[in-house]
Amino acid sequence: MSRELDLLTSGCPAWFEIEERASLGLVGRARAGLWVEAGVRLRVIDGRPPRVREAAVGTVFPAACSERHIEEGGLFCTGLHTTPIRTSRDAARWWGKLEQYLLCQAAAESTRVWPLAHGLDHGAAGEPHRRALRLAEKLGVEEDYLKAYLGEPSWFTSTGLDLLGDKRTAGRSKQPRLRRPKVCRCKDRIRLLEIVMLERVRRRELGKFWDSMRRSKRPCCGTMRSCPLAKSPPIADLERNAA
Repeated sequence: MSRELDLLTSGCPAWFEIEERASLGLVGRARAGLWVEAGVRLRVIDGRPPRVREAAVGTVFPAACSERHIEEGGLFCTGLHTTPIRTSRDAARWWGKLEQYLLCQAAAESTRVWPLAHGLDHGAAGEPHRRALRLAEKLGVEEDYLKAYLGEPSWFTSTGLDLLGDKRTAGRSKQPRLRRPKVCRCKDRIRLLEIVMLERVRRRELGKFWDSMRRSKRPCCGTMRSCPLAKSPPIADLERNAA
């Protein structure tokens, strides 16, 4: 068993009961969210960092669902940048992210919507999404960016880009209010411009991701309200037809 699995084992939280230990990973029952009583059997796969999937893929969660952040083979996607586990603190952070992930799965199971503040966009869209969120938070314009992200009228559109380049509108109230007004206005405008450009990249890359999913012929699992693959036959229907 690797050093990382040793740290995860020694730092195992009360909500996860380890049932099996092996050289390739751990198998245990997670009791979180909707599954506090029955639990969900999960397999922790050794790696840098360790990955997680259901012990029997497709038993409780879909075998694959991008909207629920489940990759091919049932692997859970718990974050864009996951660092190796070198200390007990790293292990505690890893378990914390897994618990938060399971709580999000519980919300998705109940509402058919993934919690908005607990996930980045898929594929290559994830990095520009992360950077735009970080900049928006730094400037105090999270609400303006959220509107753009949801497709609502917002400052962070092509209109916003035009206004940034128009000196005549530089002091008007149409521009977003910044949390730190003492910062050089020139720097603020550069950061706002960067958010606009990141949002453009995010939308383009997200479109490419869903195009690739459609080309892959992956069927929709039918568990989410607004999945772009929803026009494909749900997996459950395919299984019934095959039977």
